[in-house]
Amino acid sequence: MRLALYPWSKSIKGSIERIAELASGDGIRIDVCKEAPKWSKYDGAILNNDFRPLPVPRVTYLTGLAVRRALAKPSYTKGRLKLGDHRGVLTNSNTAVLALKKKGIKAMCLYRPYPVHIERKPPPLPKEHRILWYWKPGWAYCESLDQDILKAMLQVARSNIEIWVISNKHAPVEGLPKHANIRALGRCDFSSILPQVRGMVRLTGDFDWGRSNFDVVCSGRWTLNLNAWEFEAPDGLFSVPGPGGVHRCNMLSARTIAEAVKLVVPLVRQGHDIDVIHGYASSRFREEKVRANWQKQLKKRFS
Repeated sequence: MRLALYPWSKSIKGSIERIAELASGDGIRIDVCKEAPKWSKYDGAILNNDFRPLPVPRVTYLTGLAVRRALAKPSYTKGRLKLGDHRGVLTNSNTAVLALKKKGIKAMCLYRPYPVHIERKPPPLPKEHRILWYWKPGWAYCESLDQDILKAMLQVARSNIEIWVISNKHAPVEGLPKHANIRALGRCDFSSILPQVRGMVRLTGDFDWGRSNFDVVCSGRWTLNLNAWEFEAPDGLFSVPGPGGVHRCNMLSARTIAEAVKLVVPLVRQGHDIDVIHGYASSRFREEKVRANWQKQLKKRFS
């Protein structure tokens, strides 16, 4: 089976290359196409954040801001799905699946984590009441949330909880509240930093489901996001109210930034069952598991 991964976009270069890496093998060849290829050579296509009709069967893989665009014009989106041989919408988050379903657009969550570090057993929680906080100024996903996020960060710090602020930038971020419990790290090595913390706060706008969430749960730590319903499992550690009623998840979600503060402080102090979260991640996010799931789903749609 030969599939084209198209169209190319520099802004999601890493995502595109990761999909190709996961999906290739076991009889599947993936070509990353920077230009429209000769379609007669292909059995189908994986479209990146795109619904255009093609002369071959296609699926669409939606991420982040593209999910917002699809939801903003649901009639247009549904109309494009009816053109040609479209075989399904895949997304990088369960939250997107729930939102698309509400608009009458059927989708499936197919996580696309980067390779993660998973020990046989999770590292024990540190005695220190310390967490990571993922944030950077001017982030598109935060939009107008920055001042409220920084106020919340200060509230948590004043509750005698240490906060290490991380981002995907190498240099430590600037503009943080001045408090002895708040420290800017910048980009970090998760394998060395996660044993020193109890969880991670990542308060951003809708459909931001980044790679750090996967790294954190793979060490048995919780991640707290805004309006996100991910890592669902019947035996999930947390009961999270959401659009489908109460969701059992191995992460936490808050409806507002103020609610997030009320959740994180007692959680840090009380601790949590690291084995449940680590067991969930270990059974799903090891490289061979993720790769097998991608290949299974593509064969199901294109064979």
